[in-house]
Amino acid sequence: MANMIKPNKSTMKKTMQLILYRWTKIGIFSTLLFSILAYWGNWFRYIELLTHFRLQYFVFSCFALLLLMLKRYWKWSFIAITSIFINAIEIIPWYYSSTSQYLVSQKIIGKPLRLLHANVYTQNNQYSKLIKLINKEKPDLVFLQETDIKWLKALKTIKTEFPYQISIPRSDNFGIALYSRVPFVKSDIIEEFSPSFIPSIYIEIERQNKIVSILSTHPLPPIGDSYFNERNEQLLRVSNFLNKIPHEKIVIGDLNLTMWSPYFTKFITNTGLINVRKGFGVLASWPTSLPFLKIPLDHCLVGEGIKTIGVKLGDNIGSDHLPLVVDLILE
Repeated sequence: MANMIKPNKSTMKKTMQLILYRWTKIGIFSTLLFSILAYWGNWFRYIELLTHFRLQYFVFSCFALLLLMLKRYWKWSFIAITSIFINAIEIIPWYYSSTSQYLVSQKIIGKPLRLLHANVYTQNNQYSKLIKLINKEKPDLVFLQETDIKWLKALKTIKTEFPYQISIPRSDNFGIALYSRVPFVKSDIIEEFSPSFIPSIYIEIERQNKIVSILSTHPLPPIGDSYFNERNEQLLRVSNFLNKIPHEKIVIGDLNLTMWSPYFTKFITNTGLINVRKGFGVLASWPTSLPFLKIPLDHCLVGEGIKTIGVKLGDNIGSDHLPLVVDLILE
């Protein structure tokens, strides 16, 4: 039998490098293409999906640039730099805000209002983790989504601390609940926002002698054309509702889109609300099982008369979403 020629280590190393750089070139070209296409996310559902991964595009582009510059692939390096620049424009502003910087240097007048939002994931049974988080963060209001009967039973232990409650348990991942230390001036369950009659919770509370409206809503995920259209229709109906409210308002919930989506931009334009993330970072909240693909789906949006003094992601509670903890103050 003829002797088999075994590749030496040097040949194997060159082959591996060739494969690495080939896929790096393919990756950076695709990343730049996706980054540009994302600006036309309102054209088609699949293109809109590309808008949500700006942070991943940015990180990969930086990694690719380092590799390409090591080999002095200058043309490909220029492609990586272009991709970095395009996505940096979309990411960096979330880490800077003149409002947040101003508030840090000012003495806060009045007690901040702390909100905790959590999409608990219906099939999640790690109830004690949420209770532990609530005890740790001590929020004034707790907004929960994807709650079912089991979740409500498990949360009976917090009822004495949160005497004001609204809950609509469901087994289809669209249950919703609210636990509050603050009494309601008005409360309502609204199903008309959703073409599928998914419930939202609306309340009015009094804070610093002012009425504040708060809406917790959970549109459908954009899985398929039908859900995609229903999500966008719900956002439109919510914006029309909010524009009729004369006092300060807050929207909180898993909105199933990121701030880079054109439909999110349209919602902000229609309502004039401000994303509390501004100045505090991207704060990607989903999915917890794939940290390198996490995107910011959970949001809190406020009117101009409400200032954000703190935003952070809460501890993992066993859900596919991380909780959102927000501290607000009325001007």
